[in-house]
Parts: sequence; C-alpha cells; structure tokens
Amino acid sequence: MEDLLLIINKCENEMRDIVSNFDERLRCIKIGIPNANIFDHINILCDGSYKKVKHIASINIQYPNLIYITPWDKNSIKAIEKAIGESSLNLTPQNDGKNLIFKILPPTKQQRLLLIKDISQINEQNKIKIRNVRKNYKDVLKKLLKKKEISSDQEKSYGKNIQEKTDLMTNKLDKLSSIKLSEITKL
Repeated sequence: MEDLLLIINKCENEMRDIVSNFDERLRCIKIGIPNANIFDHINILCDGSYKKVKHIASINIQYPNLIYITPWDKNSIKAIEKAIGESSLNLTPQNDGKNLIFKILPPTKQQRLLLIKDISQINEQNKIKIRNVRKNYKDVLKKLLKKKEISSDQEKSYGKNIQEKTDLMTNKLDKLSSIKLSEITKL
C-alpha cells in the first residue's frame, strides 16, 4: 500500500514539475510590460562560471517601460550586455557605464498574434507531457495488477486518482495560459 502512495506521489511530482516549468517559461515571455523575469533564462560567464543575471546584478523596473540592470561588479557589465544581446530577447541596452537600461516596447499586433499562437502550442505540448506521465503511471499500475501485487479494485482506485491529478494539472496549465493570454490581449 505504501508503494502505491509513493507511485501516486511520484506521478503528482512529475506533473507539478511540468506545470512549474510552464509557469516559469510564461514569466520569461516579453509582452511589452517591464518584467525582471525575462532575464531568468540568460546565463552570464562571470569569474569562470555561468551565473544568472539576478545573481550578479540588481534588476529594477522603472515604469512605464524601463528596466535597469546594475551589476554589483562593474567589470561584469560588458559580459551581461553581451549575453543579453546574444539572447532571443531582441533587446539592445543603453550602457551608461554603471547600468544597462532597456526600453521595453509593446508588441505589434502581429507579434501579439504570434505570442498567442506560441503560448497555445506550448500549453498543448505540456498537456501532452502530463498525459504521458499519466499513461506511464497507469502502466505501472497495470504491471502491478498483472503480477498480482495489487487488486483490480486498487488498480481502478489509484488509476482514478491519477486521472484526477491529470485533470487538476491540465486545468492549472489552462489557467496559467489564460492569464498570460489575457495580459497579451489587453496590450
């Protein structure tokens, strides 16, 4: 019985990781509103190792559309500028010697439509990942049933539990996607 609970917990954790990664990815999407999270996926080569921007600089938002990055070590400003310039963000900073200043412009109508399409596709890909996790763990239950380690009732009960977790996690994906899509359409 303890093994079954462990299986369910592993299944739920894998699904939560998928939702968490999706949420993180959504926060990194540039939609025309200054957001420090857009730099989360960028690694800077600094002192011989790769570090996140937020680990080597402060990131400040100046509304309505500016982001200031102030490195704690002024010698790292060029490395930060280079890494961000080479990223997919399409941002070019102003470098005043102390700060990197980014002006975040709202996306055009065409860019918003592409963002909506991309987010919908990413959402669907993550739903598929969750359904694959469900399938894998239901297969584990079937193998246990075949080996007669669990009863048919247990297999159905825990299979139902896995399905409930699947529904819950796909609903979370839809909710996260819906929030981001509404932010984009309000621009």
